Amino acid sequence: MIKTKKGNTNAMRKDIDPVKVYRLVEGGMSITKVAEKFHASRATIRKYYAMEEDERLYYEENL
Repeated sequence: MIKTKKGNTNAMRKDIDPVKVYRLVEGGMSITKVAEKFHASRATIRKYYAMEEDERLYYEENL
C-alpha cells in the first residue's frame, strides 16, 4: 500500500467567498446547489456556511 499525504483540511479556497456562500444558503438555495455553483463538495460549503460572522468578514477582507 502506498501512503499518500492527506491535504490540509483547514485550507481555505480563494475562489469561494464565505459571505456569498452564507447569503445564498440563507436566501433559500440548497447546499447541494451552492456546491455545484462553486464546484466544491457539500462538506466544503457546510464548512463555509458554519463559520462565525467575524471569520467570514476576516476572509472577505484578506482573500
